[in-house]
Amino acid sequence: MMNTIRNNLSTDNTFVEITNGSFGEGLEMQCSDFDLMKIIKSIEICEDPNISFFSDNTYFAIDRYDTQPGFTQLYILYSNDEAIVNLCIERQQSATQNTSIDLYQYLCSIVGTEEHVKTIRMMNTIRDNLSSDNTFVEITSGSFGEGLEMQGSDFDLMKIIKSIEICEDPNIPFFSDKTYFAIDRDDTQPGFTQLRLLYSNDEAIFDLCIERQREFYFSSSAFKPQFSSNILPIVHGPCLSDKQGLFDLALCCHSKSWITPATQWITRSNNSWPDEVVKQIPPVVYAHLLLVLCHYRLKNAQQCRDSLQDLKLTVEENYFISQPIGKFFSYEILGIAFQLTGDIESAKSAFIQSIALEPDTVENNSLWRLSSISSMFL
Repeated sequence: MMNTIRNNLSTDNTFVEITNGSFGEGLEMQCSDFDLMKIIKSIEICEDPNISFFSDNTYFAIDRYDTQPGFTQLYILYSNDEAIVNLCIERQQSATQNTSIDLYQYLCSIVGTEEHVKTIRMMNTIRDNLSSDNTFVEITSGSFGEGLEMQGSDFDLMKIIKSIEICEDPNIPFFSDKTYFAIDRDDTQPGFTQLRLLYSNDEAIFDLCIERQREFYFSSSAFKPQFSSNILPIVHGPCLSDKQGLFDLALCCHSKSWITPATQWITRSNNSWPDEVVKQIPPVVYAHLLLVLCHYRLKNAQQCRDSLQDLKLTVEENYFISQPIGKFFSYEILGIAFQLTGDIESAKSAFIQSIALEPDTVENNSLWRLSSISSMFL
């Protein structure tokens, strides 16, 4: 308490004082020194450079590029104080760093800043909670559910039916007001399952099932028309959609336990992705590819062509591609980008360049890609 009072009395318009160390924690230890922190009020540190500045403050942004864990560099964003410049050193940013920052700022212009994304997610959570009732739980999903407002993206909504439960173990206690289906993966594709009826007190459930070998199985084709309407008349894969393609509704059933194929997800390493192949792609090439993909997705034809030319120049001029393995990967990436945009001849040329650098078909997929597009246009 004495430390807090002294700190408050010592603080002024320039500094905030904080007594720290062992004495700051209230411990009077023999031979211990006295530690004091003085926080400069006129300087602020931020992670998001897209913030509002106050003219009487100086702002530095966090830059962890090429730093050790736990450390950061601070680059100046804004200052109205000439003396601050004397406390800084000028350093030229690398092309890779510039590209990374440009890519980050470009993505922010498409999907919003980190704070904007967090706000959208919170709004989605609040709306979902208010919209859920005793019959359905609503979950906003898709890109907007992740907080990303993408131009041309639709709105995806999941409605989970509370009265139906999915289980893997059929030997569970049943509640009389619920319907239970068991997972049956026999004769199904990976990632898919059949749902076999275990118990229901609702006769209408049988209208949503098909009978096979004296067992009743849930029928998606019988289920979705029950919820189709003039507003959502189109069956779009697992969803019901409007005619404009702006809204997708997925009616879902919930399994309260981890199914067997997903149990490895609980304990798998966070370092399992990206794999070693992705790590071999030079960062500057990867950054240019992401720009191509962004503009292609948004149908920005001119910007897509410009980004593709930047990628081509980066690969051909060997910008920041130091390892031979990165070189053949870069030509393969360039070929994929050309193929995506419909320039087949340029794609073939890039794949041939990649094969010349690394002919081993185990390491390099370019021969397979070249064969595939060649057979398509015979």
